[in-house]
Amino acid sequence: MLVDSARIAWMQANRLLPGDFGDTYDLFEYRYNNWWINDPQLYLLGSDSTQWTWNWSSGYATDEAEYSVVLWRLNDDHVQLRRCRYLAQQVIDKIQSTDFSVLAFFDAEAIHRQMSAAGMLLLDWCYDDLPVPLRQELAQQLYVSARSFMATHILSASGTSYVSSHNTWNCVYANQNALVLHGADGLTALQQDTVLQWHNAVYDKWVNGFFPVYQHYRNDDGGWNWGAAYSMWSLIDQFQLFDNMLISTGTNWYTGLPWVQNSINQYLYFIQPNDLTIHLGDGLARLYGDHVVYRHASIFQDPRSMWMAQEYAQPQYLGNTNPVFLKMVYKDFTLPTVPFPEPPLDWWSDHVGLSVSRSSWADDATMLSFFCSPSKRAAHEHRDNNSFALFKNTPLLLDAGHYDTYGGTHMRDYYSRTIAHNSICVYDSTDQMTSFGQPAANDGGQIDSDALQNLGNIFEPQNQRGEWIQWAAGAGYQYNIADAAMSYDPATLDRFTRRTLFLKPDRVLVLDHVHLEQRR
Repeated sequence: MLVDSARIAWMQANRLLPGDFGDTYDLFEYRYNNWWINDPQLYLLGSDSTQWTWNWSSGYATDEAEYSVVLWRLNDDHVQLRRCRYLAQQVIDKIQSTDFSVLAFFDAEAIHRQMSAAGMLLLDWCYDDLPVPLRQELAQQLYVSARSFMATHILSASGTSYVSSHNTWNCVYANQNALVLHGADGLTALQQDTVLQWHNAVYDKWVNGFFPVYQHYRNDDGGWNWGAAYSMWSLIDQFQLFDNMLISTGTNWYTGLPWVQNSINQYLYFIQPNDLTIHLGDGLARLYGDHVVYRHASIFQDPRSMWMAQEYAQPQYLGNTNPVFLKMVYKDFTLPTVPFPEPPLDWWSDHVGLSVSRSSWADDATMLSFFCSPSKRAAHEHRDNNSFALFKNTPLLLDAGHYDTYGGTHMRDYYSRTIAHNSICVYDSTDQMTSFGQPAANDGGQIDSDALQNLGNIFEPQNQRGEWIQWAAGAGYQYNIADAAMSYDPATLDRFTRRTLFLKPDRVLVLDHVHLEQRR
């Protein structure tokens, strides 16, 4: 998990040497000792383990556990090893005290993911450092959690969505669980056979379920269909999968899948000049030096990610501990310095239905985004076809609302709805609208869409919602034409063609052609 043995050895050898890596290690260790292990809920300060406390319900528990394991492997501190052994027992106790059969789906999912992240790293990285009885019991309890996870979240109907939903991240963890538990001391021969079956089942999901969908949406432009923020987060998950497979099996999906290299484009075109994502779909995210930036730079030595890796490794982007940790673990400190590569200012991801145009790459640039998805609905996608947003120093024409609770009242009645976006609404007081299959406020906007499950669903007639007619870009302009009539009740309208013309740097023209049905 995380990195291979060669990287661990390199970090061990360089942590005390002068230079950027040594400084990064020192900063991380300082923050761990002064910002983390003195947390009353996750107290690991000092060497007296009778004073230590641990509460898995803390939102910081998984991170602190991972930080503790990595520090042990790097500094060989005996107290740090005792912390890892203490945490191994906390994993055992948590699983033993949890009846997964009575937990709600998402409550169980949260614990399974936590055990997959923190618990599996403890077993993987501390395998030879745990007393045999503790190691065997840890493997047994992680097997219990993984077995429940497979039954309820992976091999059930919940595990059949390859376009959207939680299934993607869950399958990253399920694959990771099988790789770590393979050959683990303490498991019976029958349990080992079951672990192998898990691996084969999840591998099949990736190769025959997820990757064909990813190939479609990524295409050759690197777009993604989950909205902007979740596209950023989901690519991190995908890189975690790629690293796990590369480290454990030698399978190189980084270079073996043709769409991976250009996936870095979302780190350019989903990002506003203020380093926040465009507000497309659920949530917002900030660009920083993460797993994707550093590994993409190291593997592909691509000027796009190499520049990001050097830029976002600077101190002004390291205010929180996690960016420091990610820089320490993943950054290739041997790469040469590169200038900003000046990517094209105009970008169109046709299979996603998103075009982006900037006046420049400067901080004061004007940025126009235009969205019309050919089919719906992917995870975290809104009813926002033929919508556009404009940024100049701050969001000027924007997607409104905020991401509070998935499927909550605000999301159903406003945030995900057309009325919160720069599109059109055709209001009739007699209309009855639904959202997530439930009655919802009548905004006169676009219709509800079932979640897409697999590659075939993307092309089915009943899921078609938009049509791109023209995209063009040249010196000083970008031009879009798309029709979103299929996003509306056919009794409402049969044409909604929108044209946007961006005359850089400061003029945007929008022209709509709408044809309403007679009853309107």
